[in-house]
Amino acid sequence: MTVDEVFDAVVGLSSPLITITGGEPLLQSEVYPLVDKLLSAKYRVLVETNGSLPVDNLPRDAVRVLDLKCPGSGMCEKMDWNNIDKLRECDEVKFVIGSRADYDWAKSVEERYGLSAKMTVLMSAAWGKMVIDKVAGWMLADDLNVRIQPQLHRYIDFGL
Repeated sequence: MTVDEVFDAVVGLSSPLITITGGEPLLQSEVYPLVDKLLSAKYRVLVETNGSLPVDNLPRDAVRVLDLKCPGSGMCEKMDWNNIDKLRECDEVKFVIGSRADYDWAKSVEERYGLSAKMTVLMSAAWGKMVIDKVAGWMLADDLNVRIQPQLHRYIDFGL
């Protein structure tokens, strides 16, 4: 699809909030003009990235959702850790937890960078590896200032 085709499809929906995700959106050169066009049309745009590419190329008004890859994902070593310094108060950080070791790692990263004092921090349970109740229990026991976030795309089937 072209940028215009994607934009036209979005305009057909009634939501003022658009999240661009899936694979790694920053690998697609068309994501930048799409985000610009959506912002110009007064949409609130969130771009969820795996953190392997620089986020500072995104338009200033786009919300950056940095999915910090836990060790259990096998993608942790591909992270561009400089991205953390490029995040702003309006941005978000997300951890997908697949084990207790992933949770402990995420907790230590959150603490090391003081993320929850600066922005929204989300924790999800990795589908098929971890139940969300367990992650929520750990968060409550540790009194973390983070939000639990179910992976809604795993629960909702739009038939698209």
